[in-house]
Amino acid sequence: SHSVFYPRGDKKQGRMKIQFMQLYIYFALIVFLINGTNENCFCQSTNDYAEEESKLLQKLLDSNQYDEVLKIAESIALTAEKNDIRLSVSSYYAGVAAFKKRKFKDSIKFLQNYRSSVRVSSFDEMAEFYWAANLIQLDYKVPALRALDKLIKKYEYSYFYPDVIYNKASVLFSLNKFDESIKNLQKLDSYHLDSDLKIRIHLLKGKSLIKLSRFAESEAEFLNAKISSQKLDKSYLDEASSYLVKVSGLQYRWDDSLLYYKEFKQGFTTSIHALNASAFVLVSMEQMDRIDQGIEDFEGILITLRLPF
Repeated sequence: SHSVFYPRGDKKQGRMKIQFMQLYIYFALIVFLINGTNENCFCQSTNDYAEEESKLLQKLLDSNQYDEVLKIAESIALTAEKNDIRLSVSSYYAGVAAFKKRKFKDSIKFLQNYRSSVRVSSFDEMAEFYWAANLIQLDYKVPALRALDKLIKKYEYSYFYPDVIYNKASVLFSLNKFDESIKNLQKLDSYHLDSDLKIRIHLLKGKSLIKLSRFAESEAEFLNAKISSQKLDKSYLDEASSYLVKVSGLQYRWDDSLLYYKEFKQGFTTSIHALNASAFVLVSMEQMDRIDQGIEDFEGILITLRLPF
């Protein structure tokens, strides 16, 4: 699946970003409650209902009660009038809840309802944020790029701007636009980024540089990722280490490739990266007339690892 917007690995940084997102949504809710709605369109009783329901939905969202959010949203959808602000608010929260449940197509439907109804300006940025996130998760590459470009243009000074840029670079990579992917990542050079995002940038740059046959630069990116991930997410460390096996071999440094592989084998935890590393080292071992040992090692990993398929 795609790694989108939400940091993983650096638990402290991850918690800080999640807390910020909660505070951001709370701020949006407060703005909504203070400003109210257009008095010419909605009566006070409707506003009161919307305020109470917003508080309840936010509380349920924060406590991970996503099914309850969806039940309430469905109830409101059956009873509210088309231009009822309650329909907008509940559609937004249902879109977020569905995304959290990884029901991305359902999330898009809810967010489309929000977009086509009376908008709540303080929710707009987060609604567009989750809209783009859904498109990425569904692998709708071109629409995702459009949504990300819209976010970048409209919310350049957003707290989430670096994450949006990273995700645009990821989509460009998947479209084989490696130069463009790197250029987008370079826009973040002057930003103070959390540790998790820094590592993901090194990894993505390294993979793009391999595709461009810029192997020495690629190795530097993977070394940076390896160093930075020593005390963080082990899967990042495994990924960086496995690519070091590959990129050193691509530079005809067979001994270094084998050394990277031996180091990798001492502490890996991620099945898919172990399989990749053992496949990468086969090329180097063939050049060193040790192909039989390489094949035996590869088959041993296939037998012992629990692979996610």
